[in-house]
Amino acid sequence: MRSGSNAGLFVEKISSMIVRLLERLIGLLFIAIAGITMGQVLCRYVFRFSLTWSHELVVLLFIWTVWLCIPVGLDRQSHLCMDFLKNKVSPSMQPWFTRLYLTLSLLFMVLIFFLTFPVLKAFEGIFLATISLPVQVHYYANIVGSGLSIFLLISRFFRPVKQR
Repeated sequence: MRSGSNAGLFVEKISSMIVRLLERLIGLLFIAIAGITMGQVLCRYVFRFSLTWSHELVVLLFIWTVWLCIPVGLDRQSHLCMDFLKNKVSPSMQPWFTRLYLTLSLLFMVLIFFLTFPVLKAFEGIFLATISLPVQVHYYANIVGSGLSIFLLISRFFRPVKQR
């Protein structure tokens, strides 16, 4: 029994460390998006030339930001959800609905994780137009975001169910 609680405590520490790291990384990505966009506006309207790569980089950073926000939202249980059914059942049944939600979310993330690999294969050898990066870099965000989501969703099973 004691080793199970130690494992849960270890998973909780790792989860909170990952979420804190993701929050900082997301903040940096937003700062980069804002800085690059302001630089593009400054260059276009003040210096009369355009940064050809700025739009493509901002889109790429935004994709990564969205996929890194998903695990944070799942960990906080702050994503939008329809809880009308959960709220209509007795309080003793509500944790069961939370577990069902976690299980369905986990299955969805596992599907995204594994179905991204054929997409990566399909875009092999294709590069972005203005930045010499493979197009696949967009889809690596799916793998990282869904992989982190899978880990954090599994870690939720080690924690008590939080009532919303």
